[in-house]
Amino acid sequence: MTVKPVHIYGPSFSNFVRSVMLVCEEKQVAYTVGFEVNGNDVTFKGEQHLNWHPFGKIPVLLESKPQEELTLPETASICRYLDADKQLITIMHGMTRFVHLFQ
Repeated sequence: MTVKPVHIYGPSFSNFVRSVMLVCEEKQVAYTVGFEVNGNDVTFKGEQHLNWHPFGKIPVLLESKPQEELTLPETASICRYLDADKQLITIMHGMTRFVHLFQ
């Protein structure tokens, strides 16, 4: 599990944000959600948000690593990153074997 939680920028009622939250739950990745980043409110479609995503869309994943800051927009990209980068064992081992049969 990640030492410092990743932050999902966006409202928790968004289906796109919920998709990322679901992946975090499944992969057991600690996370926070909302428009507050490091104690500061980041305005939706404000300057900082547009720096993260030029079209001002949500969600945006923010992760602090020891040597770098990762900012990753778009739900599909975030989910792929969390699935590949975190390399954690899925909770349902039997389901994992079932999925491999169809790949």
